[in-house]
Amino acid sequence: MNIGELMADIKKKDIVLPEFQREFVWTLEQSKQLMVSLVRKYPTSSLLFWKTENPPQK
Repeated sequence: MNIGELMADIKKKDIVLPEFQREFVWTLEQSKQLMVSLVRKYPTSSLLFWKTENPPQK
């Protein structure tokens, strides 16, 4: 999966970014800079993906 596919899947809600232990704390600018880092292939922490059988709950 490349970054374009990842972003498209998030936009289509095929990939859902769940809240785990706390509220989302990054600013929009920090989120954009992470995407820039991924596109430029800078080293990052691990990203964890897994498929679920159930649709996300609202």
